[in-house]
Amino acid sequence: MTQNSNYKTTVSTCEAALKQAVLLLFFALNLLFAGNLLAAGATKHSFAEAMQQIESGKWQEAESILKAILVENSQQHRARLELGLVYIQLGKRDAALQAFQIILNEPSVPENVKQNVRQIIHETQPVLAEETTLGTSTTVTHLSSETPQKHKFSGAISFSSGYDDNVRYSSSDYFLEDDPQLDGIFLNLGEDEIVYIAPDGFVYDIDGNFLFENDGFIDFGTRDRDNIFIEGKVTFKHQYQFKNGWRWQNEVVVNATENVEHGLYNKEQLRIETGVDDNLSDNWKWSVVAHYRHLRRDGKTQIRASGIAPEITYFNRFGSWTFGFEWMSRDYEDSVIITGDIESLYYGFESTIRAISSKWSKLYFDNSLLLFTQVELSDNNASDGIDYKGTRITLAAAYDFNEQWNLLLSATDFKQDYSEFGDFPLDDTSSTFRGKLSYQYSSNTEFFLSGERAYRNSDIYGGIKSDKSLFQLGFERSF
Repeated sequence: MTQNSNYKTTVSTCEAALKQAVLLLFFALNLLFAGNLLAAGATKHSFAEAMQQIESGKWQEAESILKAILVENSQQHRARLELGLVYIQLGKRDAALQAFQIILNEPSVPENVKQNVRQIIHETQPVLAEETTLGTSTTVTHLSSETPQKHKFSGAISFSSGYDDNVRYSSSDYFLEDDPQLDGIFLNLGEDEIVYIAPDGFVYDIDGNFLFENDGFIDFGTRDRDNIFIEGKVTFKHQYQFKNGWRWQNEVVVNATENVEHGLYNKEQLRIETGVDDNLSDNWKWSVVAHYRHLRRDGKTQIRASGIAPEITYFNRFGSWTFGFEWMSRDYEDSVIITGDIESLYYGFESTIRAISSKWSKLYFDNSLLLFTQVELSDNNASDGIDYKGTRITLAAAYDFNEQWNLLLSATDFKQDYSEFGDFPLDDTSSTFRGKLSYQYSSNTEFFLSGERAYRNSDIYGGIKSDKSLFQLGFERSF
């Protein structure tokens, strides 16, 4: 009893301290917002004035203002993009190409933004290629391919804290769509006899066959899920531009989540990606990316995954269209989850996934709004014989209110069809809604507030229902 009391006291103390830390972070964020508005007010006013000059067709005045903004802060990529468009209006083709190429060569600029910059280039290609010799149309990347070979390195460090009301539901894990931490529980009754108790009380054997209804002889109580967490992430990026136009990109991400109440669900994730891409013509681009992911829970390896994903992208005035294929192999390790006197066993298995996908994106409203859609069809073959076919649909939108404020919204619907596994249709569906509000405090510091709401409804083991709400506040500093 004394140990239990000390444990509760320790947890309460940690929770109170963490809540105070979150409040202090909110307070500091407000102070930084106020200070930045005072210090950067001139820049915000200048950019707004530049946009007014552009809308009025006063290109030279807009050019002067945008160049002044970039002198003050060379990382204002939106200003550089607008300057490139102004250069086109003024007939300064070389200057426009240079402005666009700086954006494309900047590792910190997201790839979807770069794709839409290429789309802008393609839409204005008749102007940019007007003086191309030998009758050959050339993209911006090709026109500027005489730039010297060079390496570029960048990275970011982020820290955040938040609240998760269902730490056992891992909807946000990239390759954990069949995460074994469900709402039921496996019990080892001894002599290699293992049963599963579903949330509705029915008891099944390890193969999912119904045995009997739980009349209360096994009571595992209500499992606590609420949790306050601290998360840290480090990202390293490398880019190398070849003289022939090929580009080699590498990224390493290390992410660690520490839970205050549920240390059993602490996790560390490692993601490594390497890929090459190049433009085939004015409106075609290809890329190949290889990746490796490693997930640990409570200090033990749970999943290893590796794969390769070739893609081809087509640009036209209706947006960018990407078609891809992915092959991925996953290796799940054996795991034991102990809750009180109850021991839950999860046996390891291997699975191979083959997926085809199509993506579309386009910029609207003077490049302030980015719309994105993705449809993915997958076929999963598992060593334990539990195969499924998956369908994933994602809708997303990102809107830049100004140089400082950005809002990202997304909705994902994922369905796993296990019809081939059972004698009757079995579906596992989940829907996840996410939002992220970002504030660019300076050229290399960003604050963000994000949220997630997820639902899961499965026919497996007589029915599994889960939901999840998560809120997160933090900052990211790039270098």
